Amino acid sequence: MSNDVHQSPLFAARRAELARQLQPNQVVLLAQPNHLHYFTGFPFLVPEEREAWLLIAPHAAQLHRASFTDFAPAAHDHDLAVIAGTHLKVLAQTLATWHQQVGITEVLLDGQSITVTEARQLRAETQADLTWSEVDPSWFWQVRQMKDEYELKCLEVAGRQAAQVWSQVPGWLKPGLTELELAERLENELKKVGSERVAFPTIVAFGAHAALPHHQPDQTPLEKEMPILIDFGATWQRYRSDMTRTMWYGKQPSPEFSAAKAAVDTAYARGFEWLQAQLPKLATQKTGPSVGELDTIVRTYLREAGFDKVFIHTTGHGVGLDIHEPPSVYFTNHDPLRLNLVITLEPGVYFEHDFGYRYENTLALTETGVVNLTADVVR
Repeated sequence: MSNDVHQSPLFAARRAELARQLQPNQVVLLAQPNHLHYFTGFPFLVPEEREAWLLIAPHAAQLHRASFTDFAPAAHDHDLAVIAGTHLKVLAQTLATWHQQVGITEVLLDGQSITVTEARQLRAETQADLTWSEVDPSWFWQVRQMKDEYELKCLEVAGRQAAQVWSQVPGWLKPGLTELELAERLENELKKVGSERVAFPTIVAFGAHAALPHHQPDQTPLEKEMPILIDFGATWQRYRSDMTRTMWYGKQPSPEFSAAKAAVDTAYARGFEWLQAQLPKLATQKTGPSVGELDTIVRTYLREAGFDKVFIHTTGHGVGLDIHEPPSVYFTNHDPLRLNLVITLEPGVYFEHDFGYRYENTLALTETGVVNLTADVVR
């Protein structure tokens, strides 16, 4: 696959899908970096900095980029105007012009990424009688959740990269190896297999540290007869993967570890089998049971096995340009399962000051089945 994200001819179609949710008098202003990348391909460098703004209206789309970021739309992306400079005064001028020329009267702001100060300044700069509202974030995710063919290919590569590196990990283990040393080697190997960067801060947890789901590696050394939990992912074309493996380093796992492993592995299998059974419904109806039912299947089994009180997080989450995207796989989520969702399935149990056990893969719900993007590589 080419490294050029502009090989994807989908940006205009994505913007059109969002624009269809707008009234003729509305314009939406986006600032969240991955939203901008999804709708334009803009290659932001530092998400914490304001490198670009994106205006989408029913009649036009306009990207305002920082002058230090070189960007031009793909050749097929004719309807995207690109303007150098991110000063709010220029945005205000565009809004005033659109108000006068095509009757734009309402600006919808992405309240999850635009600061109060920026919104206040933009309103002060705009010399037009406009209504200012906050957009419903689900608008963006209704478009972004369903992965297109290009996205699925990127996610497949990211998943394969992570699985390829995981296959090497058991051979690196030795007493005295620290969590940090293992994390650093893992991240270096990810680069060697082509990953652009880690998908999120790598989790390596030895012993009791595995009881904390988001433990960050430190100088703790590996010892014989100790559990190891590793949660990491790769990135390809900014799309990410997410996988967790837990193993026992030594000859004889404790009875508690073995019981936890059996329960979590079975809960995972129950969830995966349930997902597979839903695919025929999705292929004919395009939507199926709720996302939350997957969590219920997993959580019910762990409750029956006596582990429900130590299962302390959701069963999974969406994955794409962001490592945590909608949908949240939790029993309170009544959104329907749909084809081309990409989610994690990650039951886990945690015993404070003792150990934790989690098993996780990134899964794509496709017409041909549930595809495990992070399936173990046979060496």
